[in-house]
Amino acid sequence: MNLDYFKNILDDEQYKAVTESKGFSFIISSSGSGKTFTITHKIAYLIAQGTKPENIMLVTFTKASAKEMLNRTKHIVNDNINSLTSGTFHSIAYNIIKKYSSRLNLKKNTDEVFD
Repeated sequence: MNLDYFKNILDDEQYKAVTESKGFSFIISSSGSGKTFTITHKIAYLIAQGTKPENIMLVTFTKASAKEMLNRTKHIVNDNINSLTSGTFHSIAYNIIKKYSSRLNLKKNTDEVFD
């Protein structure tokens, strides 16, 4: 996948968001403005540039949104990106706490963490 693909499919602002930012990206805009389209192409761009999917974290507000973005990204890159971390803010935080609970000296049953 080369840069021409992204130049041809994205408008100027989307192209800038996808290709110029380094490190973390935080995209805010109104409904119907192409956030999902831009974010999925950002992930595809990162993968095309050599970033491994396991080094990408996609955090959204709803499970449906995370699932939709993963499906769209899989379609764009035609590859297995199951190692990419994605989910809601709450589910990702819960999984981190669950995974590292012993290192944090938390009880084994994470349901008891917030007692």
